[in-house]
Amino acid sequence: MCGRYVLMATPRQLQETYRASLSSGLSAYRAAYNVCPTHHMPVVVETPEGRTIRPGRWGLIPRWARTASDGPLMINARSDTLARKRSFQQPFRSQRCVVPANGFYEWQASSDNKTPWFITPKREGLMSMAGLFEVWDSGEEPVFSYTIITTEATGEFRDLHHRIPAILTGREEVDRWLDPALSEPDQLQPLLQAVPAESL
Repeated sequence: MCGRYVLMATPRQLQETYRASLSSGLSAYRAAYNVCPTHHMPVVVETPEGRTIRPGRWGLIPRWARTASDGPLMINARSDTLARKRSFQQPFRSQRCVVPANGFYEWQASSDNKTPWFITPKREGLMSMAGLFEVWDSGEEPVFSYTIITTEATGEFRDLHHRIPAILTGREEVDRWLDPALSEPDQLQPLLQAVPAESL
């Protein structure tokens, strides 16, 4: 699971990392050590005009929701149910995004408390978490929201939690995930494997 993450990159660093333009709505972005659900943070999307970094609300709002608070807050989506779950079927096919982060937090439960762990790439730089987005019509201004995809944890991370964000490794995987020509689950599912524990 991913319930908190960190993004300290500047807009320029995001632009250079993802070779993308910045949307005008990104002017309100502030780096954060503790990104929480419902915060508005940068995500990378492919548009007809090219790759763009734009703000989104963390916690996907399904298109058919009557209000933004209908149902549970969809901050995560399980990789193994994307093609079956109504909320994620269409976004999985054509509304994919990348959620940049410097790392994420996971809490290890014990008999008397929870210990937070910060998980970050061993090599300096950003991690690219696979995500899905939706545009919800609020009746006023459309709300762009996103969710982070999780996959089965491997190695030592199983001791912290059984799920871990699906992290795209390298430019080629990011390009494939954002490629609008790819829409079939069997083309996309191989990108959603857990990264080797030793790389984090």
